[in-house]
Amino acid sequence: MKKRTMFWQILSKLSGEEYLDAGGKALLSYRVISAFILKECISELSEYSVEQIAAEYIVSEPEIACVPVHRDSARIDDIPEKISQLKNEDLDVDEGKVTFDVRFIVHIPKNNEYRKVIINLEAQNKFDPGYPLVSRGIYYNARMISAQHGEEFDDSNYGDIKKVYSIWICIDPKPEFQNSINRYHTIETRMLGNMELPKKDYDLMETIMVCLHTNGEEGNCGDKLVDMLSLLFDKYETSENKRSKLEEIYNIKMTKEYDEVVDKMCNISGYYTEDYYKAKAQLAEKDRILEEKDRSLKEKDKSLEEKDKIIKEKDFRFAEMMINDGETADKIGRYTGLDVDTLKQIAKSLGKPLVM
Repeated sequence: MKKRTMFWQILSKLSGEEYLDAGGKALLSYRVISAFILKECISELSEYSVEQIAAEYIVSEPEIACVPVHRDSARIDDIPEKISQLKNEDLDVDEGKVTFDVRFIVHIPKNNEYRKVIINLEAQNKFDPGYPLVSRGIYYNARMISAQHGEEFDDSNYGDIKKVYSIWICIDPKPEFQNSINRYHTIETRMLGNMELPKKDYDLMETIMVCLHTNGEEGNCGDKLVDMLSLLFDKYETSENKRSKLEEIYNIKMTKEYDEVVDKMCNISGYYTEDYYKAKAQLAEKDRILEEKDRSLKEKDKSLEEKDKIIKEKDFRFAEMMINDGETADKIGRYTGLDVDTLKQIAKSLGKPLVM
């Protein structure tokens, strides 16, 4: 029997929106998937192969004292398949809590040194959730910069701020936005004079929107990243075909753990689509109706209990009157329905003998 991984066991216990959320994070946290995204979205890494980015430039272990670790000689077999993430929550007393899907560190090579940047990857189903999604991406970047105070820089050493990227994978965008990648970043515009500042001093955040397509192979646009991610999140494609295409077309090696995640996610109907949210709303309405019925039954039971209590109290008072009048236990029992033992207790409390 095939042994299930701990990761599979954890996912198998989740359900509904919680499961989908965990599944999306799991896929984006795989080193090879992240490397594909970084190669396409970060210009400083575009000249390197996906394998090289995955093996050398995505940091797998937490840094100590912010000292870059040179790993040019690392064997790819020794590199963990999944990324060791930074903490996923940023809590600020005044601004509240932000939870990131996937967040990790990348070292970008430059002149035999490494430049540290912080990456945030987000899987998003709704491109228009009721607010501008790009604004949320910019806000996430701002929070990742402000969270560096006390960690990456102290006091007024703002030159030590590390660049941040918030990359949003939009799984089910509107048709007119499909097959597109947009970049939003800071540029210098000289309005007067000849002053020109070093780009590294102001180019500190980028928000990138990657919009996939939902039309299977017919929607392929020729961009390796968009087509690969569209296949990965395609709800109609079987897991077997996904594995085959990811290996043959995109040279992504399928591991035991990865296979099982894809299998589990492919078996979910309406993955990251409007159908899922519609079905969820219908189930919520059914739950509401059942709760109302349950509440109504409880109220009815409570009403019956109160009626029984009133009747019982009346029977007790009637029994007390008959005992005081010297009626027999047999007669009192016929009129009140109370048993002999109960009548004896009532008679005792009255200090009267029970006539048998």
